[in-house]
Amino acid sequence: MTRVVKVEERQRGVFGKIIKWLFIIFNVLMLTWLGSYWMDLGDMSQNLSNDFERASLGIGGTIGTGLVLSVWLFGDLFLGLFVLLTRGKKVTIEKTID
Repeated sequence: MTRVVKVEERQRGVFGKIIKWLFIIFNVLMLTWLGSYWMDLGDMSQNLSNDFERASLGIGGTIGTGLVLSVWLFGDLFLGLFVLLTRGKKVTIEKTID
């Protein structure tokens, strides 16, 4: 017994695929940037001698992390909007299931 199933999919154009891959690459780069920044902070914390230096590293690390996360957020909002707008037209595909 075979059944016919209708599936709705969206087909992106070339520009839409480029935007989608830019979005993915941007997220990977931001994750790499954040991880390397935190690793640098960890390396810097080993060379501190007093409480003032530790406090300043904590404050600076928090500000820096906030900066990286805000760039990531705004970049994702901007690129995510383009990914949403370039997702393509809805196409109905009929598949047969045995």
